[in-house]
Amino acid sequence: MNWIISLWKRNKLRQTKALTFKMRMESETLISSAVEDIQRYSHRLVEQARNKRAELLALKTSLVETYFVTDYWGNKKVLEQPAFTKGQIFLAKLNKFWLALLITVLIVAEFVLYVMISENLAGNFGMVGTIGISLVFAISVLLLFSFGTDYAFLFIEAKNKYREKKISKEQFQKAFLKFGLGIFFIILGSVFLYFAGMARVYLIEGANTALNTGNNTNQDFVDAIKNGGHAVSMAALIFTFFMSFLLGMLKKVWKESAKKIAAYKEWKKNTEAQKAIVKFFQSAKASIENKIELEIEISHQLGLDLMRIYSIEVDEDNSQLLQDYRMERTKADFILNDEVFRKYQEISMIDNRLLSYGIRERLGVQALIDRFEDVTVKESFSLEEIYSHIKLIKDDNEDDVVDLNNSIKDKKDVA
Repeated sequence: MNWIISLWKRNKLRQTKALTFKMRMESETLISSAVEDIQRYSHRLVEQARNKRAELLALKTSLVETYFVTDYWGNKKVLEQPAFTKGQIFLAKLNKFWLALLITVLIVAEFVLYVMISENLAGNFGMVGTIGISLVFAISVLLLFSFGTDYAFLFIEAKNKYREKKISKEQFQKAFLKFGLGIFFIILGSVFLYFAGMARVYLIEGANTALNTGNNTNQDFVDAIKNGGHAVSMAALIFTFFMSFLLGMLKKVWKESAKKIAAYKEWKKNTEAQKAIVKFFQSAKASIENKIELEIEISHQLGLDLMRIYSIEVDEDNSQLLQDYRMERTKADFILNDEVFRKYQEISMIDNRLLSYGIRERLGVQALIDRFEDVTVKESFSLEEIYSHIKLIKDDNEDDVVDLNNSIKDKKDVA
């Protein structure tokens, strides 16, 4: 089979050698073949680039949202990015750890306090029933005090904002209703704690009274147990209320930082995704440019081989054109442009610069390179750039509060 192909090539070469315009034809063939190989090689990268560019545009558009955090009242505040350093992220995570630890301590403490009562309520369920009932009591009381203090803090915040006219009257009224509900939760939790304490007192008193039966009953001892039980009950109430108040403060701080951290993480994720896309474009462009250089070098070497095989540099009718080119090339102000290339296109095989220009400037190749240009990472926005039509209000803390009553148009062209 190989000998057939070899014979066919020799015959074709013999036929071509007889042509008077073979060198200009070979020059055009070299350039056209190189361009086709480049386009064929780049096809997959171009398809990927089309999808990546659409993805990049979507990322740049969605990046805008990472510059805002929304508070409980629906107000959006501007958040400069990057909003956190590594040290600040560590402190925020430490605050979350203390919050989790405090919740655990509260549940365990309440669990221990309710074990005695649960033992009498568990009946035939034994230890499993005791643990289950104690956990239900502990978590229920924790939730009552937690929501109660949350609503109290919310009312205090609403009161200040309403005075500064940063929230509506309806929002303030809702906060006031939640404050009333919070007070009810705290009272309900306190009453439950009080009666749970009394139950412990009676259980302890009853147990010790049974041990001191008959005429030897020590009333002073019983009274001491009873008074001690009351003290323990009040101490448990004060402890639970204080810890719940501390829990409410930690939760408030964590909620505020959690929104900012979430926005920061989205910003970081977004910009890293953009950088990955930009890196793809840079890599793809470099790969295509390497392919172009390779094709130029291959075309030049093939041209030299053809000139050796045909024993001529150019067609006979282009001999003067070759001399003109060599003369013009020696000039200090020689510049290879479209006009010069068109003039010497038929003899482009004889000079690597002409071949390179012919391949690079061929329709489609430059457009191919342009597909991988103008791709940048958008890491920051100015407020005027994004929402120039939105009214800004400055609060006492110098935070930008954005009034979003007007419709917002997405800014698409942000790169």
